[in-house]
Amino acid sequence: MFCALSLQAQNSQTAMDVFDRVAAKYNGMTDYEVNVRYEVGNSSMSGVLYYKKPDKVRINFSRPSNQVIVSDGKELTCYLPQTGVTFVQKLERNGNPIAAVTGEEGLSFMKKNYKISYNETPEFVQAEGLDVPVLRLRLVWRFTKAGFREIILYIDQNFNILRFEGIDAAQNSIVCTFSGYQYNTGIPDTRFDYTSPPTSYKQNNFLFDPNEE
Repeated sequence: MFCALSLQAQNSQTAMDVFDRVAAKYNGMTDYEVNVRYEVGNSSMSGVLYYKKPDKVRINFSRPSNQVIVSDGKELTCYLPQTGVTFVQKLERNGNPIAAVTGEEGLSFMKKNYKISYNETPEFVQAEGLDVPVLRLRLVWRFTKAGFREIILYIDQNFNILRFEGIDAAQNSIVCTFSGYQYNTGIPDTRFDYTSPPTSYKQNNFLFDPNEE
């Protein structure tokens, strides 16, 4: 339950104040583990996401079963069991696009490239599919390079991001819902080691050529 004083203290903050509190929390983490559900159009995926500073990420999917996305900061690997294909991307020169979304780099990018305000109300509201009331922040791109034209972040009283709703330039939507955060548990680097099945077909550098200027 939320007490009246807690709500009053939270709601006296500007949207940027709230965003900065969220960024400070995520910037202060060394690692975290969280359940995640992705919804893109009529399809959905779910699994467990592991993040470790500064750029290690792994998602073990339960749906689709056995699908894995993992990066040790130097190489991004995506194994798709339904097609038997493993996509591999070298990252030395271009950074880690997955870590940029899940870590502090992504929040810094949002602050620089988006206008941030409350979505409809500065009050806590009950959102469908979430167990606790949330504040909703609306981020609107300043520049088309930002990727998503609009983002809605759902923030709980502890400044956790519980949901990310993004609309891209083509008006496609992606919704990511997070639950069961566990922070600073000492996730080992070996968690981000991964070898795809030897029978899978490997496609290298599917995003870009790492040798190009």
